[in-house]
Amino acid sequence: WQDLSACHRLARLIGQGPFLIDALVAYAVEAVAIEAELRFIQHTRPTAKDVTKYLGELASWPPVASVVEKIEVSERFAFLDVTQMLARHGSSHLKELADLTGSDQPNPSVSRLTVSSIDWDTAMILGNRWYDRLVTALRKQDRRERQETLAGINAELEKLAKEVVKNRKPPKTRKAAGELIGGILLSLLFGQVSAARLAEDEALQRERNLRVAFALSAYRDRRRVYPKSLDQLVPEFLAK
Repeated sequence: WQDLSACHRLARLIGQGPFLIDALVAYAVEAVAIEAELRFIQHTRPTAKDVTKYLGELASWPPVASVVEKIEVSERFAFLDVTQMLARHGSSHLKELADLTGSDQPNPSVSRLTVSSIDWDTAMILGNRWYDRLVTALRKQDRRERQETLAGINAELEKLAKEVVKNRKPPKTRKAAGELIGGILLSLLFGQVSAARLAEDEALQRERNLRVAFALSAYRDRRRVYPKSLDQLVPEFLAK
């Protein structure tokens, strides 16, 4: 149990990192630990007293990493930081960014734009608006509504990505150039946020399932049978 507990604490520590990848790695570590804990329950058959101790430890850990917090601050700032980098060094660096992210190469004509021909405020405003929409969608409590909203945002983003890659016409104004650069950066940096939110949902559900599994084990130890309904675990072994 000490080893398994250490795995959970390690995952929670990793999840405190600022970026989306930190949360995803934390969820993966948690999943491995929980899979092991189900075997632990099966083979050690812990007593009700032991389970009370384990559930107490589970309750004492910090919450699972939140995807929306990473996106609202760190991922947004990464977008703005890359925009500033391009403003300093030129749009030719977009090719390097596409190589790093494994994305489609942007319109070649974009790399010929000069720093002064682009309205960088427009690019950042565009990015902030998209991140605002994304955060609002991610904060929706109803899961079905949240998934539908995210699907709509992803569809719009895919359309935007195709437009900025295929469009060969050079922008006519600084604002249009800023919108083009902003669109390219969004297509490169936005990533599969819906999949990340689903991973968080799964991580939360796995932890809840684990608590129920421990409670079932404790009930069986004390009563020698499993309950006919999960409601019978409350309030002796679960709060709700």
